Amino acid sequence: MAELAGKDPRVKRIFNEFGNNLGDFLIEFASLAHPEVVILGGNIAKSFRLFKRTLLTNIQDKFPEIKIKVAVLGEEAALMGAASYWKDNARLYKSLLV
Repeated sequence: MAELAGKDPRVKRIFNEFGNNLGDFLIEFASLAHPEVVILGGNIAKSFRLFKRTLLTNIQDKFPEIKIKVAVLGEEAALMGAASYWKDNARLYKSLLV
């Protein structure tokens, strides 16, 4: 779909709608969690340029202090985070495996 965004106005509208919907979700999340930064990763991050303006307009009206960033590691970030968490908490898990 991302390849068609510049050619098909319907696809562009889909990405704009996605940016609005993600913004609505993040507004709800931000009102509960009060994050300083929201990091987008995976396939969503790959097409961020296509919904960035709509998302930022939506969320920054209510939470201008929140920064939206794209994960440098892409889809690998979740795996690296899980491995890091496991390594940092290995003692706890060893006691559960006995």
